[in-house]
Amino acid sequence: MKRFMHIALQDKQSLFSLFTGLVVTLIGASAMSQGHNGAGLMMVGASILSLAGFSLAASLHRTKHAVSPTGSMTKLLKPKEA
Repeated sequence: MKRFMHIALQDKQSLFSLFTGLVVTLIGASAMSQGHNGAGLMMVGASILSLAGFSLAASLHRTKHAVSPTGSMTKLLKPKEA
């Protein structure tokens, strides 16, 4: 979770998308609570949130794989002592 927050703060576009999706979803929910048709806004907000979540998950996956092979590579490249 700590790494997810770090990547979310680094990736400003995904952070902005999460905020925008949350605001659009809340506007749709408040419209529905007042009797208006806000289902479309809620669907758009949920779509924005899911796309931003997938983007952050891909960034997290990419950094995880970019960091992990270096540890195993140093073991392979280390000279063996006789």
